[in-house]
Amino acid sequence: MDSRRPHSPHVPAPSGHGTKAVRDLAMHWLVRKLNPAEWTAEDEKNLQQWLTLRPEHHNEYLAAQAALSLMSQPGAFSADEVARVLNRPSAPATSSASRRRWVGLAAAAAIGVAATGAWIALSQQKTYSTGLAETRQVTLPDGTTVYLDAQSSLRYSASASGRNVQLDQGTAVFEVAPNHSPFLITTGSWTVRDIGTTFQVQLRSGPTDTALEVSVAEGEVELASTRHPETPPVRLLAGEETTWNSSGAQPAARGRAPERVDFAPWREGRLRYRNQPLTHVLADLQRYHPGRLVLADPELGQMTVTGTISTRDLKQAFATLEQALPVQFDSAGGGEVRITRR
Repeated sequence: MDSRRPHSPHVPAPSGHGTKAVRDLAMHWLVRKLNPAEWTAEDEKNLQQWLTLRPEHHNEYLAAQAALSLMSQPGAFSADEVARVLNRPSAPATSSASRRRWVGLAAAAAIGVAATGAWIALSQQKTYSTGLAETRQVTLPDGTTVYLDAQSSLRYSASASGRNVQLDQGTAVFEVAPNHSPFLITTGSWTVRDIGTTFQVQLRSGPTDTALEVSVAEGEVELASTRHPETPPVRLLAGEETTWNSSGAQPAARGRAPERVDFAPWREGRLRYRNQPLTHVLADLQRYHPGRLVLADPELGQMTVTGTISTRDLKQAFATLEQALPVQFDSAGGGEVRITRR
């Protein structure tokens, strides 16, 4: 090792510009927001960004709201009228008033069908998570194998448009099952589209910034940012990895991912680093340590770490870091550990 001073359910990506694609996305946003238990502040921020990207986004969202409101009014339409629209897309109208009523009914019925499908998708959503110092292997309903690192959480749902994963926090390795249906991961303000088989996705949240870290063992993936829709999707091939900070319009230069035999070593109780800041190392160890890990001096967090440390023996992990860096780990009571300059 060495030390050197450094230097809420699936959120759709706003990529469609066709009328139907925009309408579908507007409907998806609206239906997700109707479930406050799943709607997060990050979802609201992403929605507002999507609404301001193009005028038609805002217009279709308003239209979806209006149609759903119209449909929900008591007595607005009779059961026979709704049945006729659901079974017959158009009908003759003899007056402007009847035409307006028919158009409103058709829009309401269409939005109702879309909403029903979206609610079915939400009801079939499955959540997987891990606790402190817990790693877990799960199999998604489509056959995809997922390895979850400690204190990680994701939600899976499938619909006619594809298989969708919302990674809410932490780290996950995906071995995607072959399927004609697209496999899309949404996390933070990014989307990761599978074009291959095995890759790792990590959402790293800091006090002022959030970062996406992706490495690919087999196949390839495509990265995009909803915060920077002007940036074309970026492809990562097998053997490549990158980090994309939320404040940056582009990901960092591609690095070399670990060999397949040493890919995501946390699954075997090891954390591997290559010139990573101590703050990243401590954030990872925090998911395994019950007490707070506190840097006495923020500047210490900028020292870089290269090497492998254990998550199964944290005392040994602290000792390894003490040998590599001019720092000292001291118990401060209540399970807290303070890191000071040695």
